[in-house]
Amino acid sequence: MKTWNLGNTTVRNPERIKAGLALLKESFEGRVFDLAAQEEFFEVLLSAGIIQGGADSDKAASGRKWQSVCNS
Repeated sequence: MKTWNLGNTTVRNPERIKAGLALLKESFEGRVFDLAAQEEFFEVLLSAGIIQGGADSDKAASGRKWQSVCNS
């Protein structure tokens, strides 16, 4: 049996998970989630209004944090 880690507290508000998953699928499915993609995912989340970030945010770390919600 495979365990899924969906709905963890990493993103702080579980009501945002559905929208974040949709963006991840729409923009990043089938792509390597490297440093550039992690930073881009942060920007996509920010542009969609799912997250708020400052200029000093570690974009790659924030992108990885959101992607980690989907780790299986």
